[in-house]
Amino acid sequence: MAFYNLARMYTTTTGTGTMTLTTAVPGCLTFALAGVSNGEAVNYAVITYDTVTHRPTHTETGVGTYTTAGLTMSRTTVEKSTNSDGKIVLTGLSEVYCAPLASDFNAFITSAGISYAVVTAAGAETVTNTNSALIDLDTETVDANSIVTLSSGRIVFTNTGHYFVSAMVNLYTTDTSTPFNGNITVSFDQDGYDPVAVKTYATADGVLIDDVTMSNFFAKSATNTLGIIVDNQSGTSVDVSFDSVTIMRLS
Repeated sequence: MAFYNLARMYTTTTGTGTMTLTTAVPGCLTFALAGVSNGEAVNYAVITYDTVTHRPTHTETGVGTYTTAGLTMSRTTVEKSTNSDGKIVLTGLSEVYCAPLASDFNAFITSAGISYAVVTAAGAETVTNTNSALIDLDTETVDANSIVTLSSGRIVFTNTGHYFVSAMVNLYTTDTSTPFNGNITVSFDQDGYDPVAVKTYATADGVLIDDVTMSNFFAKSATNTLGIIVDNQSGTSVDVSFDSVTIMRLS
């Protein structure tokens, strides 16, 4: 499906029906000027505003058909919305625009043969003063071409090959009276070869929160697994969370 730059228009439609478009949002283009053809199915997004406060209240993305007769945009298929993925109720003050959808990118990634996954933990885990604490990786947010699975808090590679793995690990403590004092070691545990990142803290630094970035190349068999291990010798309990662990298959 084609994408169009700067196509963004107002609609005064209310309710959940087909949207009648009015004028271009200042600084943007009408759908026609952006190149959308009559009867063309396009990816759309719509954001609706409170008519008194002019603050946004709901958004919706989906696929609709642009029609020049009556200047309308249908709402054929809703992909995502703030109304439990159903059609949002338009207030009469809304903006409609062309927007790429997550499904478009995922379809492109799959068709192009790009294989990557993004894994994270559902919530922060508290690590007391201890060694070899395995952080429970339990959520896949993306897995193009099914290159990994999750088991017992670890990443399992589904195919033999070479992989690049990176991770952004967040460390913090809610005990403001006890800053980090000592070493915190974060390591990839990958069946024998364990690259590590060691952070050393002093009480005088007053550190209560920090980030650790990890990356490494792996040659993996289908039976190999990968875990994230934290050794905490900082003198205080540390909550560990992730922005993401990203895995890309290289071969």
